[in-house]
Amino acid sequence: MKIKATIVLASLLVSACLLESAFAETEKHLWVPKVQTTYYFDSRDYNSLTIKSSVDLALGFNFWGFTDIRGNQNDPDKRFVFKRSFMEYRLRRKFDPEWVLGIRGLGFDVEYNGRNGKDTTILRYGLTYHHSLAMLFDTTSWMRWRYLPIETFERGQQTSIAYRLGFTSRLFLTGFSDYNFDRDGKPKWVAESQLNFLVNNDLDIVLEFRYNGFEEDIPRLKGFGVAPGIKLKF
Repeated sequence: MKIKATIVLASLLVSACLLESAFAETEKHLWVPKVQTTYYFDSRDYNSLTIKSSVDLALGFNFWGFTDIRGNQNDPDKRFVFKRSFMEYRLRRKFDPEWVLGIRGLGFDVEYNGRNGKDTTILRYGLTYHHSLAMLFDTTSWMRWRYLPIETFERGQQTSIAYRLGFTSRLFLTGFSDYNFDRDGKPKWVAESQLNFLVNNDLDIVLEFRYNGFEEDIPRLKGFGVAPGIKLKF
């Protein structure tokens, strides 16, 4: 099953790259990645490193995702030693409004998840809706709603929101809340909210609030944590 998922993901990436190559001569701004690297000090006695990237492809496609590398909880003597990992990558596109009765911001996601290098690969498929929150916050503010009803390899579905709320030119809040339901009959929340202070174009100071319902259900693990960190942008 894992091999099939890998083949599907590889096919998506190859297709995206071929599309990009085909249009490279006329769309020179494409295939320029934006990368962020954030190092955190979690209150649950471990450190973590997040590498996030995004790149625009041809035909309106975007490839976005992140890899988290973390230490184990409750092991302060080895908080700098990375023991576990999680990755999430998405191929996404907004629909042209004329395709969907003039609705702006509606699109779709194909999402890949992988955890700890084991046979835990998941592919999800679904719809998204992105809209501005400029009437409530600043002009950079937005919210994205997602519903992913199709999931491979594991029984379940996911719905979520992601957001950016701008307070000042230097202070803003980003985050997400995922609701995973019908997984062994026990729905779970996973949520993170990150307060960002923009130091300059290359550096942010962040404070992240984390909750993981899966960890909450494991004995001796804590579901909630707070993690200050430093973000570098490239």
